[in-house]
Amino acid sequence: DDRTSQTAVTDFIPLISRNGYTLCRVEPETGRKHQIRVHAEFLEKRVVGDKIYGPDETLYIDFIEHGWTDRLEAALPIKRQALHCYRYVFNFPEGPITFSAPLQADMLEFCQNHMGLSADEVAACVG
Repeated sequence: DDRTSQTAVTDFIPLISRNGYTLCRVEPETGRKHQIRVHAEFLEKRVVGDKIYGPDETLYIDFIEHGWTDRLEAALPIKRQALHCYRYVFNFPEGPITFSAPLQADMLEFCQNHMGLSADEVAACVG
């Protein structure tokens, strides 16, 4: 009901689920601050490693005040938000330009160690 609020749309496409986690392709249709994380929280499917919208809202304060602690280590299976932009397409009148980046090592390790996925399974999902 706030007149300053703006619509935000995010599509979540589940790719593979294992051990209570789901690797998803996420396609935001709009570009609002924290959009992916807020929508994941709304769906009760939080982004792994999220200190603000994660399992305990006090984790963020702990992190700001004390850095990475044993409590954070126990609560979060990865030290950062498990978000990765694999591909971004800029649509120009002259034609699209695409950039892509491989999955970072810490996220691959998470997929292998916590989800039980092989490197080939992860590659098939993100590639």
